[in-house]
Amino acid sequence: MVLRFVSGNEAVAYAVKLCRPEVISAIAITPASAICERLVSLIASGELKAKFIEAEGEHSVMSVLQGASLAGCRTFTATSGNGLSFMNDVVYSVPNMRLPIVMTICNRPLQAGAFSFRADYSDSMSVRDSGWIQLYVENNQEAADTIIQAYKIAEDERILLPVMMVIDGWFLSYLSEPVDFPEQDKVDDFLPPFELKHMSFDPEKALYTGLSMELFLMESRLVYNNLMEQAKDVIKEVGKEYGRRFGREYGLIDTYMCEDAELVLVTMGSTSGTAKAAVDKERARGIPVGVVKVRSFRPFPREELIKLSENAKALVTIDRSLSYGASGPGQLFDEVRSALYDLEKRPMLMEAFAGLGGAEVPEERLVDLIEETWNAYVSGRRLNRPIWVGFFDGSRNVIM
Repeated sequence: MVLRFVSGNEAVAYAVKLCRPEVISAIAITPASAICERLVSLIASGELKAKFIEAEGEHSVMSVLQGASLAGCRTFTATSGNGLSFMNDVVYSVPNMRLPIVMTICNRPLQAGAFSFRADYSDSMSVRDSGWIQLYVENNQEAADTIIQAYKIAEDERILLPVMMVIDGWFLSYLSEPVDFPEQDKVDDFLPPFELKHMSFDPEKALYTGLSMELFLMESRLVYNNLMEQAKDVIKEVGKEYGRRFGREYGLIDTYMCEDAELVLVTMGSTSGTAKAAVDKERARGIPVGVVKVRSFRPFPREELIKLSENAKALVTIDRSLSYGASGPGQLFDEVRSALYDLEKRPMLMEAFAGLGGAEVPEERLVDLIEETWNAYVSGRRLNRPIWVGFFDGSRNVIM
């Protein structure tokens, strides 16, 4: 292993280098800019043999990668917020062609008027139904490890779907931590060169890509949905193989202190690490609380959450984005509720929001959240609306 003290953006860049992409395209956009800036410097120094194409906008960026992937090249890009929106049209077309493009999203708010460069999941959630696999990471080490796994997952012939590796903007992208990187030869052994087999640009062979008639379009939706379900097994297989080779195993979810937990916080991204620290404090006070981190939002780990709910008596989801006007306005809450819908005996479900617009989520606020939801659980008091973490009403840090 090679130990480096790097930011999240640098961790992603060095991990991408280890995967030997052949074509990289991007437009500078905070907080993702430094990823491709570092990759350009690695290309310039000769450490990475790849072609960097600076397009005129994010729509063109994804179009460049679409063409490069069709030509059989391993590709990469990184973007944030409005940049992701600008490439939206092509983002939706990539899965239809079964192109294993890997893209990093450094989260930032998408809504107009929310001028922030800090993490808010409104950008990545806006394309959650595009057909891309979405993997959310907790820290810089997981970001580096997940990039390497993302190529292995995307290029698996059973799947051939693009992957978004989602990292919290600012809080991880600019935060520096020690990261262990595998040696190049070991990554080469784990990740063989990319070979496109299902399409060919041979002029002697007829090839049609593009629009489909309505009947075939509906059929393709069924095919892609089945592929996404199959991707669950591939993600777990790749995570286990990565663990055997490099000592860090990953899956669809990650649990912490959940074996005997009655109350479980359901988290995503960097909030997961803060939640674990809050759980340690509350455990010391005798509250049986744990954390389950949803790493794979697409495909969603329904079976794992059902199994978790066999022991947990109450679940509290913590969303970092908002679906305006929805019956369950948090996307994570809505997915968890849907996953557990058919269970005869469901745990109490509670919903919380934290970090919207890029607000910080300090440990003490999550301690307050645990105490608020624990008191609701033990008293049987049903919460009829979400808890907003971090608001002040003059006396309490968590209000309903």
